[in-house]
Amino acid sequence: MNFRCGLGVLAVALALGVTGCEDEDYDHVPPDGQGSIILDNYSPDDIHVYIDGVETNEVKDYEDEAYDMTGGVHRVILDGKDNDRYGAWDVDVVVGQLTVVEIRTSDWNWDDYEVSIHLEEP
Repeated sequence: MNFRCGLGVLAVALALGVTGCEDEDYDHVPPDGQGSIILDNYSPDDIHVYIDGVETNEVKDYEDEAYDMTGGVHRVILDGKDNDRYGAWDVDVVVGQLTVVEIRTSDWNWDDYEVSIHLEEP
């Protein structure tokens, strides 16, 4: 393989890696009659999770966790395990759907989490 061909292969491999880094395929199906909240942690923090005022397990850095819930509005609170970061949101759960909550550290305030929320079919 010549040098130019090797560079081309490297460029394609890097481009595929960069463009696919945030495409998630969540391998979770909510139980019948429920929906699920998927917390997808794109931050370097382990985060304590509270749903409707009840502490659940934590979501580890750069990982995701699924929480099966009844349909309706649920309060989600995120509290950084080893820091002062915090965030709280009302999250709509739709029966038979995944409500994906992507978590990132705030660009504006280092002590806050920012989220983007969208629905996906399982």
